[in-house]
Amino acid sequence: MEIVSLYNAEIIDLGKVSLNKIGITEDFDSRGTTYSKGGRKVKFHFVAIPRPGLSDVVKTIENDLKIELSPYFEKFNGINSTEYIDPKKHKNMNLKNLEKITREHIARYPGRIFIVKKKWLPLTLDTEDLKNFVQNALKYPDKYLEGF
Repeated sequence: MEIVSLYNAEIIDLGKVSLNKIGITEDFDSRGTTYSKGGRKVKFHFVAIPRPGLSDVVKTIENDLKIELSPYFEKFNGINSTEYIDPKKHKNMNLKNLEKITREHIARYPGRIFIVKKKWLPLTLDTEDLKNFVQNALKYPDKYLEGF
């Protein structure tokens, strides 16, 4: 069973439009590749990884965040969005504040979700061994995760 991780990311669309996004993924390499299509780039600035077997908690947090942040969501490539925020329009929804809000939601589930140390972020397609990042973080929590 794959581990579903929670993230806050910056999407750079064709080098000019930047949007912030919350989301979940089982594979950062695959998710990053999907965003890179059409000239976009993604930087994962905040990553939370659940203990094995607790991916449902991450899905609950993502749903709760989508409800709380829904007034800020924008269209992306003409599609109504459920996770993209324009930080130029909503200045209080920058990456720093998104991280604060996300951490508050994670705190409701003590000991169940780990947060990746700042020194390993942002994750990008250029991050070494991105495909195995989550597995490596769980294998070496002292190195990668806060609180160890």
